[in-house]
Amino acid sequence: MVYAKTTAKNGKVKDTPLSEMPLYCKCPQCGKEVKITAYEVQEFLETGAFDIDDSSVYCEECQEKTNSLRLDITEALHHIPLNKLKEIYAKVEPYCTVDEDDNVSKKEMPTGCNQ
Repeated sequence: MVYAKTTAKNGKVKDTPLSEMPLYCKCPQCGKEVKITAYEVQEFLETGAFDIDDSSVYCEECQEKTNSLRLDITEALHHIPLNKLKEIYAKVEPYCTVDEDDNVSKKEMPTGCNQ
């Protein structure tokens, strides 16, 4: 059992399982406090793409906006010819790389790159 030491109202220290503790993080978009469960943290850790110190969870409102934006972008991309998408990708790809852990690193784009 993984637990935290907590102090009861009577001053007695007890071992409290993390599954019983309220856990929180800040939404990376708006900064709102988001309550998460130990089970959600466990699921995130199992994916291997979650760092307990550096990761966060979007609040419901920002998640909805993000999902809506993805749908808008997906819909827009369906109307762009494949050869044009490949051309756009070729221009952007050198400035944004993704490693094997899906971490994105960005390089500064040169001036006048909005051609």
